[in-house]
Amino acid sequence: MLHKPVKTEAWARQWAKVALKGCLILLCWAEVSAEGWKAGFSRTLITPQKPIWMSGYASRDHAAEATRTELWAKAMA
Repeated sequence: MLHKPVKTEAWARQWAKVALKGCLILLCWAEVSAEGWKAGFSRTLITPQKPIWMSGYASRDHAAEATRTELWAKAMA
């Protein structure tokens, strides 16, 4: 016995097709008009060099002792 799709599944599939076609149209349009666009990416290390107090932790009675991972700020413009 085969499983018949429920109406909501058919609706979702149809909506996904429409959304995919819309995205493809937008990508094609963006490719044509991208000649005047410029984009840039950057990142910088913002990990504090000295120990600092961690706000929001009332039970802490000392500054941070070590760095577990580096803290980066990233931007796209």
